[in-house]
Amino acid sequence: MTNTVKTLIALLGIQAVIILWVNRAQKETIVDTNKPLIALDFATLDKIVVSTSEKESCEIVRKENSWSLPAYYDFPASSEKVTELIKAFSELKESWPAGKTLLAAKQFLTTAEKFEKKFDLYKDGKLLQTVYIGNSPSFKKVHIRVEGNEKTYIGSFSSYEYASKASSWANQSLYGVAKSDLVSFEKDNLQLVAKEETKTFEWVDLQASEKMNDSETSLLINAAINPRFEKVLGKDSYAVGEKSFSYTLKLKTGDSIQYEFFKSLKKEDKEDKKEEKTKQESLVLKVSKYPYYFGVSSSEVTDIISLDRKQLLQNESEQESKTISLNEDKVAE
Repeated sequence: MTNTVKTLIALLGIQAVIILWVNRAQKETIVDTNKPLIALDFATLDKIVVSTSEKESCEIVRKENSWSLPAYYDFPASSEKVTELIKAFSELKESWPAGKTLLAAKQFLTTAEKFEKKFDLYKDGKLLQTVYIGNSPSFKKVHIRVEGNEKTYIGSFSSYEYASKASSWANQSLYGVAKSDLVSFEKDNLQLVAKEETKTFEWVDLQASEKMNDSETSLLINAAINPRFEKVLGKDSYAVGEKSFSYTLKLKTGDSIQYEFFKSLKKEDKEDKKEEKTKQESLVLKVSKYPYYFGVSSSEVTDIISLDRKQLLQNESEQESKTISLNEDKVAE
């Protein structure tokens, strides 16, 4: 065999190796971007546990068609928020992995030992999948890995929206009332009544010479129909201080809901200790329709606390300004 033949055979061998390597590389770079990262029937989930590597966790359980927080006085969870989480998970697709090994996963904080957040997904008491959320490479992007797959991916996920504190999952609109269902608001000897024709509220004893400040009145009604709470303090019974104030909402159904606010006996009723620096008072709210006690910052109900009749009336200068404006409009016509 001549040297030329040997050289040709060697070149053919090298060429074959190169072809095999290229084909293999091409196969590895082909990614099915329609393949779900989390392959589950999300509609069957009945429990989600959100936790951090610092052992803080929150359990959300589905009972029939609603979600609740068993360790948080069995308080109703925000079904809307749970639905958003499930939708976000279902839309995650496999892409080119940011890392292919558990060593890389450790760097991205997506291992069982170290993670930013972990979501355990259950059905009928059986753990179906664990999702690890790691650090963020860019805005609204996070490193994600699912148990059983060593690869870590980058996906769109707002991790900060899904905290491991039960209070962040609580249904904030539980005791809320639709403004359109409201007949009247009553506090002490003051009463605002709904005016169907104008969709506004006015004092029941409004004089002909008086005009309501509709914007201020609307702000007060909005605060009254759903004062935002910071945390759930207890269920059925809870030690409270002296009564601070109360008001009643009367509905078109004939029902009345009373909102009673009490002084707090405990400093820990305040969700954020930093608020103490602003001298905001922590109040305890009891709504007649429900068995729960809520921690509410006084800043949420400031206008209701200080409410007086003149507060919601236009002053003379406002009335004169509007009269002048109407006259000018008539002249322009």
